[in-house]
Amino acid sequence: MLIDTHTHLDFPDFDSDRDAVIRRAVEAGVTRMIAIGTNLDTSRAALALADRHPEVYATIGIHPNEVMDVPDDAVVQSTATNLRTQAESYQGGTAVGSGNPLQVTLANTGANTTALRVEPKNGAVTRTTGDTDTANTSKEALASSSSRRYLLIQNISDTDMYFNFGATATTDNMLITKNGGGIVFESGYVPTDAVNVICSGADKKYFILSA
Repeated sequence: MLIDTHTHLDFPDFDSDRDAVIRRAVEAGVTRMIAIGTNLDTSRAALALADRHPEVYATIGIHPNEVMDVPDDAVVQSTATNLRTQAESYQGGTAVGSGNPLQVTLANTGANTTALRVEPKNGAVTRTTGDTDTANTSKEALASSSSRRYLLIQNISDTDMYFNFGATATTDNMLITKNGGGIVFESGYVPTDAVNVICSGADKKYFILSA
């Protein structure tokens, strides 16, 4: 599976053949496309594209270059078309892909700034945050599950990690690099065995999403 992580399919350049462009991408093996929103209008357009096309996911927000042209309360203003309302309207849909139920969280980040976070509702995805208890020792990071259909593993430490499925992890296994390296299994082969991790450092953190 190939993912185009940065598209602007809402641009007027695609007005005459947008559906055909998406179809050709899928036929070429690009089965996921991320439509990037950079201001209010393009964020709404990205959500609308994701609603119409199951292959398209949306990311919404205000690009730093655009902040001077939007109201200070653009995310939370009391209108039917603000970003918060737009995102919430897709809680059962495909705007963030795969039909996962979503929840929208607003967080005050200081200096009169509000951050918008869209994430799966509790119960839709299991979250596991752990660490390597002992250096150079294999540890089970996630138990096996025969019904697993989605798996994301991310290394959020400053040291490389190695992961294995169904057996003790060694440094000959799958490498996930430090500082945010990760891997996603979403379609086709999704490992259902236990996930094991090993790292040269102790107390190094990893993050796993599974469903």
